[in-house]
Amino acid sequence: MRRLLLILVLGLLAAPAAIAQVGAWQAHTSFRQVVDLSASDASIWVATTGGVFAYDPAGSELRRFTPAEGLHNVLTQAVLYSAACECVWIGYRDGVLDRLDVLTGAVRSFRDIERAAQFPSRTIRRIVEQGDSLLVATDFGLVVFDPVRGEVRDTYSQLGSLTPGATVYDVVVGGLDGETPAFWLATAEGIARAPLDTPNPKDPASWTIEAVPGSGPLTALAIFEGALYAGGASAVFRRAGPGAYAEVVRTGVVQRLRPVGDRLMSVSGFSLVAIDAAGGVQTVSSPALQAMRSVVEGPDGGLWVGDEAAGLVATEPIAAGALTLDVIAADIYPEGPYDGQFSDLAFAGDGTLWLGGVRGSNVGFYKLSPDGTWTSYTSRFRPELVGRRTEFRYAHVDARGHAWVGSFGGALLEVTLEDEIVVHDQSNSSLRRAEAVTDETFIIIGGIGSQPDGTVWVTNVDAARPLSVWQPGEGWASLPSPIG
Repeated sequence: MRRLLLILVLGLLAAPAAIAQVGAWQAHTSFRQVVDLSASDASIWVATTGGVFAYDPAGSELRRFTPAEGLHNVLTQAVLYSAACECVWIGYRDGVLDRLDVLTGAVRSFRDIERAAQFPSRTIRRIVEQGDSLLVATDFGLVVFDPVRGEVRDTYSQLGSLTPGATVYDVVVGGLDGETPAFWLATAEGIARAPLDTPNPKDPASWTIEAVPGSGPLTALAIFEGALYAGGASAVFRRAGPGAYAEVVRTGVVQRLRPVGDRLMSVSGFSLVAIDAAGGVQTVSSPALQAMRSVVEGPDGGLWVGDEAAGLVATEPIAAGALTLDVIAADIYPEGPYDGQFSDLAFAGDGTLWLGGVRGSNVGFYKLSPDGTWTSYTSRFRPELVGRRTEFRYAHVDARGHAWVGSFGGALLEVTLEDEIVVHDQSNSSLRRAEAVTDETFIIIGGIGSQPDGTVWVTNVDAARPLSVWQPGEGWASLPSPIG
């Protein structure tokens, strides 16, 4: 099973013995991977794979929320700030809907969608406020939620000729030029439309399905300057009339469409596309942003981007004719590890906690200092790791306080007390490649142990001589397998 993006430790990590003390749980999660954004008049609310945080651009203040602060989970999927209740609505992959009170921080969870067990997947994709209701796009249709009573009013899971229980990725409400105001739903099989005044939206006949040729699954919608725009697997489309759609611009998978100021912003991984009222298109990108998920206008009037690698990012307004998105500040998120999946833990004598990363996450390893400061050893922050396989799974601390971190295919690293990274591989040690491969650099490390005198023992998985030892003042030596 996939490990939770979460570790829990008790109280202050001043020493290993602190684990035995009675205290409140604290969650250490990674808030780097942004999945959605929403803005209030004071803060930007950020949904991530490690919980939710709020950022105040005026005071550069961060507020973080995890299960330790009452959230249902860390695997958020959608976020919406509502001025009506001064609260934030948070949707999860399992269908739970949280309401977070902005003033008090109190959280209440609603499980009606989660309990719809007749549908195999109940992920909440988007949350939209419409009058006195919340429109919730889910993996089985559109749910109308009463935010005052805290219950589901209606569920529309049979949408015209679509497969019953079709996934709804996005929803907008509004009237297009010369047309009756309607619900507009983005699905994998086209766009579903039903007039707002339809007497019975539960009736499949109330919904008209409009195909968008060449779009693939439709993942985002927006109404801009009286027209409907739809984002698909590789392009943005504009509705030219009933059932007629024209391609506006080629992109990657469109994650979000959102009007910002006098332009419509399309977010798709490496690029941000600005579309003006006249249909003009401007595509910008930045080397710092490689997995953009959402965009929003902040309370400061600035353009803010949510990225899976760089967290919350402040950018300059997009200048006319520019090809580059100018980043003002990146990596804005609460203190925490770069990634939230861990495979191993090791304490140093001073209470420093070292953590190995999970196989396949390809992100590195981590250190949690006694003062609560996190250090992430990844190629993003440490040039010594650029180009090196970073599946560092195993952590050990020797008697000197040096951390030893073993990898799957990236050899062995030693981190000194001065925070210097020393690489131990085929060039300077007895460690060798796995016999099944020809790449001399593909060195697999298994267990790591040490003795009080500083001697370090390492298992070199699948190597011809699978056990190596490093001794202070003498260096490396390898031993044959004790099993004939």
